[in-house]
Amino acid sequence: MASTISPASRSILFALTTALLLATVLGVIGLLPSAEDRPERAQLLAPGVELLDVEVTEVPESVDPLAAIVVEGVGVSGGIDGEPVQVEVTPEVATGGIHPGDRIRVLAVA
Repeated sequence: MASTISPASRSILFALTTALLLATVLGVIGLLPSAEDRPERAQLLAPGVELLDVEVTEVPESVDPLAAIVVEGVGVSGGIDGEPVQVEVTPEVATGGIHPGDRIRVLAVA
């Protein structure tokens, strides 16, 4: 048996649905950030932590595929420019191929 909805009920449901839709659209527009609300540049790292570039100068000959290796390098950016650096490299990167002359990015924690 089909039930019928009276015209008054339809009008009330239409008015409520329209009001809710309008309130949703106005709320979304009101919550959109403006250009003044955005920071010039977001803080990527915690204080005392920086990303530095290192050029690899020496890689150990034999690489155990399950162990991390320590490669020698020289800093090419930031406060370590020209300084010798030792970097521990994960087994996945070591077996994937790291060679003298490669540049790697390291996370330096002060």
